[in-house]
Amino acid sequence: MNIGFKVIDDTNLEEVPRRLKNTLYKKMLQATTYMQGETKRGAPRKTGRFSRSINRAVRMLSGRYTGIVGTDVKYAEALERGTGIHGPKGQPIVIRPRAARALMFPVQPGMTTRSGRLTSKTQRALAGGDASGFAFAKRVTIKGMKPKHVFKNAMERGRPRVIKYLDEGVGEAIR
Repeated sequence: MNIGFKVIDDTNLEEVPRRLKNTLYKKMLQATTYMQGETKRGAPRKTGRFSRSINRAVRMLSGRYTGIVGTDVKYAEALERGTGIHGPKGQPIVIRPRAARALMFPVQPGMTTRSGRLTSKTQRALAGGDASGFAFAKRVTIKGMKPKHVFKNAMERGRPRVIKYLDEGVGEAIR
């Protein structure tokens, strides 16, 4: 799923001279380049893949220039809108085993879960010197990830500058 935003200039370009079209195209390109930078500036930087995937384009759609800033990485919607209880559905995420009877994950003595507890069975195994160091569960429930609102925040920060660029474009073309 692609996620991003569009900047649309409402001027119907089918009725305006070529000079105005060229000027508006240049200003729309300037606006989308600026918004691409704003979006990248607010993007999380764990590996940098998300930030590198943010791109921009200017297209003619229905007689109007449309500036598009977006990304096509699969996890973009999760970053923007959140997941689990923080996401659109508002439900915790339940993880269940697919091919086995239980989930298995490594644990170490002194390790805790987010709630501060391991199951009593896992605690007894670790206290008894069980060398396996693994815990098993039929299911795990997690809260999910809070939304980062990368595109929404970039649009809020960049809106005044985008409007300025487009106003300048119309002003330059009229002169």
